Amino acid sequence: MSMTVSNATGDGIVETRIACSIELPDSGTSVLVDGTVCPAGGAQVTLTGSPVTIPVAPGAGSVFYLIEANLLTGGLAVVQSTVSMPSADAGSVAIFQQTLTPASTDPGLDPATSTPDTY
Repeated sequence: MSMTVSNATGDGIVETRIACSIELPDSGTSVLVDGTVCPAGGAQVTLTGSPVTIPVAPGAGSVFYLIEANLLTGGLAVVQSTVSMPSADAGSVAIFQQTLTPASTDPGLDPATSTPDTY
């Protein structure tokens, strides 16, 4: 069964506003993302580039990844690392992050490692 994570935070006036839904698959690496982002005092933009491809569960160790949205264009991207949770690139904001381990064959079934960004 797939899992949908919805997140709405910020006001877009004094802090970045994020309003999105992220659907994690029950299998595979294609993630659907829908929503908007608005930088503080800026214009609201629709998220684009969905679906995004997330990393596969590793055979050993961990893969840390996040889905980021560009604040000006709404463009989505995945940033990953095998060392620690990466930060969003300059001009972007993280909208979802997750750690995959060898046991994480189904990211939709491991909500303990799925956390919406907190702003």
